[in-house]
Amino acid sequence: VALLPAAILGFMDWQHFYGGAWLFPIQMKYGLAATLLIFLLVAIYWGKKSPKGLKTLIAYLFCLLSVTGLGYFGGELVYGTKKAPEEMSEGLAKEGARIFNQKCVFCHDPGTTDSRVGPGLKGLFQRETLHKSRWPVTEANVRKQLATPFEAMPPLGTQSKETVDALMAYLKTL
Repeated sequence: VALLPAAILGFMDWQHFYGGAWLFPIQMKYGLAATLLIFLLVAIYWGKKSPKGLKTLIAYLFCLLSVTGLGYFGGELVYGTKKAPEEMSEGLAKEGARIFNQKCVFCHDPGTTDSRVGPGLKGLFQRETLHKSRWPVTEANVRKQLATPFEAMPPLGTQSKETVDALMAYLKTL
């Protein structure tokens, strides 16, 4: 009963937060979802033939493993490699980590330079240029890119100066 709504909402969530990017965890979730569907159908078929058979039990075991994998890779998408605000010192950087985890971590990985939807931000202020715009990495240019994003980056929206200051303090810790 929940299959169609879950699939539709999952697809919409993927489009909204990741812009349809074909990330490794998303590939794994699609593969595991297909595996789960196949093993569920096999389990139902074998269950009708022999309700307490070993084949049925094995099929359900593979279903359980598929669901476990789906949960793991879903968690990777949601929680990934966020730098927990609790691990940070007090002040602006801690507030900036909270803001980053709410608005930016879906596309940008703070712990690596690898790209998700957008570039990884580890060592951002040690770089020479910003990834897409090729502007020099300065606080003014990062603020400019947050205010008027380049290419596919969504706007941060109207944020207070304090919010942007906190985000900048956090980005400098990466």
